[in-house]
Amino acid sequence: DIMLAKFKSYGKQGDLGSLTDFERLHAITPPKRLGDARHSDGEGGGSSLPFEEERRQVIATCLAMNEHGINQGTSGNGSCRVPGGFLISASGIPYDVMLPAQVPLVDADGAWCGDAAPSSEWRMHYDIYKKVPEAMAVIHAHPVYCTALSCMRQVIPGFHYMVAAAGGTEIPCSDYATFGSQELSDSMLLAMKGTRGCLLANHGMICYGPCLETALALAAEMEALAKQYLMALYSREPPITLPDVELNALPGQFQAVGRDRERLIRRASKRSKAPPPQFAAGFACPCCIKPDEREMKEKGRTEQPSPRAPAPKRRLLRSQSTIGSTAPQHTKTPARSVSNLAQLEEKE
Repeated sequence: DIMLAKFKSYGKQGDLGSLTDFERLHAITPPKRLGDARHSDGEGGGSSLPFEEERRQVIATCLAMNEHGINQGTSGNGSCRVPGGFLISASGIPYDVMLPAQVPLVDADGAWCGDAAPSSEWRMHYDIYKKVPEAMAVIHAHPVYCTALSCMRQVIPGFHYMVAAAGGTEIPCSDYATFGSQELSDSMLLAMKGTRGCLLANHGMICYGPCLETALALAAEMEALAKQYLMALYSREPPITLPDVELNALPGQFQAVGRDRERLIRRASKRSKAPPPQFAAGFACPCCIKPDEREMKEKGRTEQPSPRAPAPKRRLLRSQSTIGSTAPQHTKTPARSVSNLAQLEEKE
């Protein structure tokens, strides 16, 4: 009932009078609104949208969450730090139709401006930016395997070295609290001490990074680790965890060998855009060349025979002159003359 009251009330502060006393008691409210997203450029100068490029990046990151299977619908949210506050995805607006002006700006005091209310989970983002100076982007989502483990109140132990990508020897799980509440944010901060991400009990996961790409990559890594750990739990024996001394040394090694997840994303993007394969001179896959080029290649092939094709006689001589060959030697039987045939007939 509390959840339904929160779902019904958020983003509808102008219509709270239609709610019951119980719904008003448990209503979840966004921070104070300061105005719309655009700033006036002066008399007759129109208006401009500050941080437009960053707003587009927030939308693109949210779309990528769904494409990577980290999130479903609009249940997750992403944000990035900007001068004076942070930008966060709007509440209840599908990412594929979300406009830059609908990505609200939340300032350092917790007030917001924009054409749409910030996500109901804005408090977690706000507290991370307030408590963690190096956090420049935050990703919160409900990926399947992370959420499954969070419903078991299960941490992800250091069974795999990539657990250290989150900054600790394990990925912790916070205590449960109602979504959108300050209690949830407090529980998250308590669990996340020493790490860049954690599971949220009976809820999902959250993590931060130095940019949106890296934060998204860490979210994807956490989901992959959750899946691997759950699969390992299917066996009769519990997964063997790595020693803490090994896991504590790994973050430095990641940097030394270039295992920055942002670089991996860029490399994967380049590989996905690789050109079609090119074949040896005079040859090409029919689907990789244009029709006129195909005709020219066919014409050139008939006029100039391939120098790689050896003459039949040369192949025969080469096989006969092979040293130590055990293959039977093929010799020609001498032809018999007519006189020889006559002499044979007389003998018979």
